[in-house]
Amino acid sequence: MRIDSESFRGKLYLLVIDKLVIGAVIALAFVVYDFRRTADLQRYETQAKDVQLQFERAKLVREFMPVIAGRGADVVTRAYVLRSAIAIGALDAEAGVELGGNLLADGLDDQTFTRVMASTMPNGLPALARFGEQTSVRLRPISPLISGTFRPESVPLDLRAPLREARLWRRVVLEAAPRFEGSYKPLESTSELSSLLYGLFVLLKPGDSWSATDLSHSKSRGLALIGNLGRVFFDSHTIATEWSPEMHKVPPDVVARHSEAAARVESELLADVASSDGIRYSSTIIRILADYGPPAGPIAVPLARLLVAPGLPKSLPESVQGEYRSLRWDAGELLMAMQKNPKNLKGFNGAQDAEPTLLAFVQDFRKRISHATQNEFESFAKEYEGGTRLRVVVGLLGAFDSGVAKAELEQLRDEGSDKLRHFLFLEEDIERATRPR
Repeated sequence: MRIDSESFRGKLYLLVIDKLVIGAVIALAFVVYDFRRTADLQRYETQAKDVQLQFERAKLVREFMPVIAGRGADVVTRAYVLRSAIAIGALDAEAGVELGGNLLADGLDDQTFTRVMASTMPNGLPALARFGEQTSVRLRPISPLISGTFRPESVPLDLRAPLREARLWRRVVLEAAPRFEGSYKPLESTSELSSLLYGLFVLLKPGDSWSATDLSHSKSRGLALIGNLGRVFFDSHTIATEWSPEMHKVPPDVVARHSEAAARVESELLADVASSDGIRYSSTIIRILADYGPPAGPIAVPLARLLVAPGLPKSLPESVQGEYRSLRWDAGELLMAMQKNPKNLKGFNGAQDAEPTLLAFVQDFRKRISHATQNEFESFAKEYEGGTRLRVVVGLLGAFDSGVAKAELEQLRDEGSDKLRHFLFLEEDIERATRPR
C-alpha cells in the first residue's frame, strides 16, 4: 500500500523513521566512543605497566649490579646472580655478555661460565658478534685454536685470555643453537646478518670439514652460511694439501662436494646486490673469504659474475651506487688474491674457474667497440667506468696462462690504439697479459 508523503500518516511515518535514524547514529557514536575510550584506557594501562616494570627493573639493577660487578662475593655467586638478573629481565642479554668477560677475568671456571651464560642466548648474539669482531685481528693468526686443541703454554701470554673467552663463547652458542635455530629473527634477516656475520664467523668457524658440514645443515640462515663458508675453506685446503700435482685431477666426488658448498655461498652472495643492506651483507661475505682465505675453485664463479655485472639502475641513490662499485672492486681483488696462490691442479687452479665468465665479458666488450663509432666511445668509457674493471679482468686472464684467454686478449689488442686509448692503461695491461712467459 502506497502512502502519500504529504498526508498526515506519511508525515508521521517520516518523523518516526527520522527519529530512528538519528537514534541509530547516536547509538553508533556512543559505541565508537566507548570502543575508543576502552582502547585508550588499555593503552594507558599497558604504558603504565611498562613504566612500572622499567622502574622495578631499575630498582633490581641497583640491587644486582653491586653484587655482580663488585668483589665482595665469590665469583660463582656473582655469576648466578647475573643469570637470575637476566632471567627476570633486570638485565638484558647483551649486558650479560659484556659482564661475562669480567667474571672470567676474576676467576670464574669454564664449566660454570658455560652453564650460566646459556641464559644470554640467543638475544646476546649481537654483543657476542661485536666481541668476535673486536678480537678478530688479534686472534686471526691463531684462529684455528678457537675450535681446536692446543697447549696453553704455546699461546702468547697476551692472547690467552681472549682466546679462552672466545672458545667458551663458541661452546655456549653451539650448545644453545638447537633451541633457537630458525626462530631467532636477526639470523634470518639480511640487514641484521650483515652486522652479525663477521663476528660470529670468528667465533664459530668450524674446526674441521665434518663440523662444517654439520653446521651447514642448520635451520638458521646465518649458522648455515658459516658452515658453508667453512666447507669452502676446508675443501680448498684439502685439495691443495692432500692431492698432489702428479695426480692431475681431483676425484669427481671431492669436486662435487666443494661445488655444492660454493653454490650455497653463491646464493647468499648474490641474493640482493641492489639495496644497501644486501650490498653490506655481500661485502661481509667477501671480507670473510679474503681475511680467512683466499679459497680456490668454484667460488671464483660468483665472484667473477659480481665483478663483471652491469651497473645498477640510475634511479637508485648515489650512496647505493658507490657501495655497489666498492663491492665489485672487492670481488676483483679477492679473485686476484686467489690467483696469486694457484693450486696447480686441473680444474682447480686458484681462480681459474672464473675464466669462462671473464672471457664472455671481454668478448662482449670487444664486439661492442669493434662496431662503435668515435662518438660512442665517450658513453662506453662511462659505462665501463674508465676501464678499471676491464683492467682487473685482463690481469686475471693473463695470470691464468690459458691459450684461449691469450687468444681473446690478442684479438682485443688488435682492435687498435684508436679504440683502446679511451680506456686508461688498458692497452698497456693487454700487452703485459699477452707477453710470453
